[in-house]
Amino acid sequence: MTLTEDLVLTQAILTRYILAICMVLGIIGSLFDLIIFCQKKFRSNSCSVYFIATSIFNLLVILCGIIPALLTSYQNYDIALYSSTFCKARAYIIHVLLMMSRSSVALACIDRFALCSRNAHIRRLNQYNIAILLVIIICILWLTLPIHVLIYIDIQMAGRRCGGSGTYLIVYSIYAAIVTSIPLFIMIICSFLAIQNLRLSYIRVHPNIVYTNENINRPIRMQKRDIQLMTIVISEVVIYLVSTVWFPIYTIYLTITSNISKTTNRLAIEGFIRYLALQFLIFINSCSIFYIHLLASKPFRQECVNSQYDIYKKPKTLSEMSSREKQNKPSDSSQQQDNRFNRQDSQKSAISQQDRSSEENFDIIKYLHNNRDELMERYGYGKSSKRRCPRYYFINKKKSILIILQGDITRTKVDAIVNAANEHMTGGGGVDGIIHRAAGSELYTACVAHKKITQGVRLPTGRSRILLSYNMSSTTHYIINTAGPVYDRYRKEECAKELFSCYQTSLALANLYDLESIGFTAISCGIFGYPANQGADVALRTVDQEAGIVPVVVFVLWDDDIYDAWVRKAEELEFTSFDIENIKTKNPLTSSNDNDQIETKKNLNKNDDQPRSPTTFNPPVRDFSTHDKTPEDNTKSLLDRLPSVPSDTSDTQKTADMEEDDNSSNEKHPLHNQQT
Repeated sequence: MTLTEDLVLTQAILTRYILAICMVLGIIGSLFDLIIFCQKKFRSNSCSVYFIATSIFNLLVILCGIIPALLTSYQNYDIALYSSTFCKARAYIIHVLLMMSRSSVALACIDRFALCSRNAHIRRLNQYNIAILLVIIICILWLTLPIHVLIYIDIQMAGRRCGGSGTYLIVYSIYAAIVTSIPLFIMIICSFLAIQNLRLSYIRVHPNIVYTNENINRPIRMQKRDIQLMTIVISEVVIYLVSTVWFPIYTIYLTITSNISKTTNRLAIEGFIRYLALQFLIFINSCSIFYIHLLASKPFRQECVNSQYDIYKKPKTLSEMSSREKQNKPSDSSQQQDNRFNRQDSQKSAISQQDRSSEENFDIIKYLHNNRDELMERYGYGKSSKRRCPRYYFINKKKSILIILQGDITRTKVDAIVNAANEHMTGGGGVDGIIHRAAGSELYTACVAHKKITQGVRLPTGRSRILLSYNMSSTTHYIINTAGPVYDRYRKEECAKELFSCYQTSLALANLYDLESIGFTAISCGIFGYPANQGADVALRTVDQEAGIVPVVVFVLWDDDIYDAWVRKAEELEFTSFDIENIKTKNPLTSSNDNDQIETKKNLNKNDDQPRSPTTFNPPVRDFSTHDKTPEDNTKSLLDRLPSVPSDTSDTQKTADMEEDDNSSNEKHPLHNQQT
């Protein structure tokens, strides 16, 4: 057999058998992709929108491209060589669908990059509505841009083929190289930048991890949970690169050698390469996406198994459903382990139960009149063009004041500030690093003095511990460290519970220490990736419910978008706003009786010198402007008020090793057994 006959036979085998098998597997895989990414937990994900669009486009490519090729191979009759309309329509439809599929993958890469970006404006691209809009845009774009294919592609009698000729062949080769390369470059660049952002975020979240044989696996598991969709996207990029890069190369080669006389063998080789570059590899790419996902991502494989289990193993009776619910309930041992760290919550509950009658007698309007000047001096800044004006609200059944302002929390005068720390309590990026630098090395020493509960963990997620402010004593007395959750969209409910616990335990400590004011930042809404709208909802609902006897709760927010999210959420929750200068409510929902009562209380004596005490919930207002450091006689009293560190074993069953560790650390760090 000659070379030409061998290549023709090879092409027929690839089409009749390999492409036929790939077509069946590709249709099944595309349908599975649609089933998985259309699930409720994935459907609202912006990246899933791009995956759904890619699966639909690939399915249409298989139906419109492979089926006509199989019919041509089995019947030895290509209708595109005899019908100009079919020639134009097939070339246009396949080109449009392929470009839509490639653009969807490129948008998925951009979406992953936006998700990991430190820029809030770039992170806005990671939204479901924007994903839908972009998919519609690329559909319109690729339906209109390749109109020239319908005009200039036709049957070429010289080579008996369906394609372009003359000058259009040169123009089309340049066009094909550009439109094929642009999505490829976008995929590579965005994937690289996304990986870099993930590494930087991981370093900021876990700044001082010593990777030993015991703890090296834990951060890797956390990384996989955060980048499982990233792995799927990168796998698609690799397959796209391998299968598509030959198309522009062959097109450019064909244009350069169009005027050269060629032998029969060379024409046969070029025809076979053309078949591989323009049909076989491109169709293989469309059929293999689902299986690449299976190989690249373990969570994706688990989702496939779960989807099959849900389809074929649904409980048929009530007894089966009840047994499944029993299996999903946590064990008693896990509940005991989780309750081990709930001492602060119980202390907070005891305090609130003890002083319930006094809390009901607290007069917030009188408190506002007596402390209005100091409140305006402390929280009234931010009226310049660079800062938003503070917002004042009544919360906690009008027993507390909520202040939302934009500024630097290290310069805000409150009794305690809440530091969004990591579980190692060693300082990191963002606000955590700023507070550590402002408080000085003594704060780091006090944090390190805490005993590790587990390997490398001093502060479990959702828990809080209180420390002195050290070099920040001119603005605050205490620093409350709380470990916020690293946001994971696949465990939204758990993250919300952990974030709720951060605010709850911090407010519990503020109530325990009878603090007059507490300052929060947007916990976990920075490098930990918690969405600002959801974080604002959890934060404001929690402080409204758990403020207790704290008269003033301040949110000090730096970013414009986060500040706007907090203000919008406060308005959605219908918090009663007021003007600090007039002390008059602005909420139209307030009844006339309430307004009359407020107007009456405006006439109270502003110079009321009635002594305040914790029982009346009117603690003395501290003047932070007269001194830079806490006096030595007050330092001891503040230290004596700090409760002991909760241990991960009962007080009656401490081991000898733990006692020895406590004694040795107490000699070096007197705060070790005096922090909570």
